[in-house]
Amino acid sequence: MADQLVVDLDGLRTLSSTLTTVTNDLNATRKVIEAARGDLGAAEVYEALDSFENNWDDGRGQIDKNMKAMKEVLDESVKAYEQVDGELDRQLRDQMKPASGGGSPQKAQ
Repeated sequence: MADQLVVDLDGLRTLSSTLTTVTNDLNATRKVIEAARGDLGAAEVYEALDSFENNWDDGRGQIDKNMKAMKEVLDESVKAYEQVDGELDRQLRDQMKPASGGGSPQKAQ
């Protein structure tokens, strides 16, 4: 077993934020296609993108659902790690307080 558990909470927060950005970008593809319509050249290019976009809805919906679930897991993980860390900190500080009636601080076991 490892001597220490190290969790990069900022990394988890960043990944959660990135998932939100990716989800938003994925859901904005229709707007991107429409905005670029005049720049796509031949009508066949637009029609191919339009067809792909229309047929991709089911797959995108599942990906959207999965990314939102992963974001929730990441956010809950950060919250749980912070709670455990705070509780361990509190317990350690309580153990290090001098015992009532004087004396030296108790050592953590």
